[in-house]
Amino acid sequence: MKRYETLVVRDQTIRFALERRPNRRRTLAVKVTRKGQVVVLAPQQTPPAAIRDFVTGRAAWIDKQIAAAGKRLVEPLFVTGETVPFLGRALPLRVESAQVKRIRRPVFEGGALTLVVPPELVGETRTEFIQRCLRLWYRPRAEKRLHETTFELAGKTGQAPAAVKSKDLKSSWGICRGDNISLNWRLVMLPPELIEYVVYHELCHLKHRGHGQDFWRALSEFVPDYKDRRRALRDIDLDWI
Repeated sequence: MKRYETLVVRDQTIRFALERRPNRRRTLAVKVTRKGQVVVLAPQQTPPAAIRDFVTGRAAWIDKQIAAAGKRLVEPLFVTGETVPFLGRALPLRVESAQVKRIRRPVFEGGALTLVVPPELVGETRTEFIQRCLRLWYRPRAEKRLHETTFELAGKTGQAPAAVKSKDLKSSWGICRGDNISLNWRLVMLPPELIEYVVYHELCHLKHRGHGQDFWRALSEFVPDYKDRRRALRDIDLDWI
């Protein structure tokens, strides 16, 4: 459940969305979306005072991230010539106008990802239509890539999940629950090294459930630069789709 709260830290007013997670989350975390929204993730039973102290301690970082979001915020227009990410590469987008009765999956041809949009669609309706088109293209590729990558890397860790699923996760890149791993399908947009970091992260959770020293020690065996990759992930927000 999400609720909005406001906290004043010295001369800085921080408005944040608080999301309490009853099952999987054990620690507090904060992120700033591409649009500059502050989101705090907290375990269900975390006292309000602990949340306020946590946000206060991260105030300087939050302010820096909001400023950065404001500088880079450029809403996609979804027009020919723009690009969309895939495995860390920028794929040119080609948008064609034609009467279609239903959403068609985009086709990659001639060096561009081509999709067809009815000419009468404008504004948010057009944007939502294109986003749905793009998901039709991304989702099966994410399913295949993430499944293959997970079982390939599982062979190196000796920790094999019972199942691997590609899901529409709203606030995390991956989840390990029991012996099953769920991965955010949007990972397929990122460079392979970041995909590998998330997969290794969840594979290590099959043996080490929390984020204690044993977990980070195990992860460092497979991803020595995990701190750099973790930091890179914090700066990525794919809420445009």
